[in-house]
Parts: sequence; C-alpha cells; structure tokens
Amino acid sequence: MYEDFARVYDEFMTTIPYTQWADYAETLWKHYKIGYEKDQKEKPSLVLDLACGTGSLTVELAKRGYDIIGADSSMDMLNCARDKMASEGVLDKILL
Repeated sequence: MYEDFARVYDEFMTTIPYTQWADYAETLWKHYKIGYEKDQKEKPSLVLDLACGTGSLTVELAKRGYDIIGADSSMDMLNCARDKMASEGVLDKILL
C-alpha cells in the first residue's frame, strides 16, 4: 500500500508523539504484567512490532533497551526503518 509513499509517510508522521506511545505501551505491559515474571520487575525481553512502518516506534523502544522484531508488508517501509535504525545506532537491537 505504501510502497511509493514510504519517505513521504515518514515525513508526514514526524508530529506523532512516539515517545508518548512508547510510554503508554510500557504502562500497559506493567499493568497487565506482560513479559514480567511473577514478582519480578524486569521488562519484556522481546517485543514484536507488527506493521512497524518506517520504524519510529520500533526505534524508540529499542533506544529504551528492548530487543525488537519489526514486521511490515512494505519493503520500502522496512528500508526506511533500517535507515532510521542505522542513524539512531540501534541496528543491533532490531530485526526486520
């Protein structure tokens, strides 16, 4: 769907507060104890980001120390995400 639109999409989405979305995801994980062992306070060790698009949220979570698998049906979106990962220095935290 976004093959010819990946870079424009990425520019268009720059106003989205991805740090706040990552905060919200972490709040939900803690509240519902997703990825947490009984009586432990460790965060989930692996996160799957389906329809990761250009990787903005994926990169934000990786910067917080999560290991991420990002999946998207658009190779152009994934290429954009890979470029973003490289520029943010999180290539070792994400598998696309």
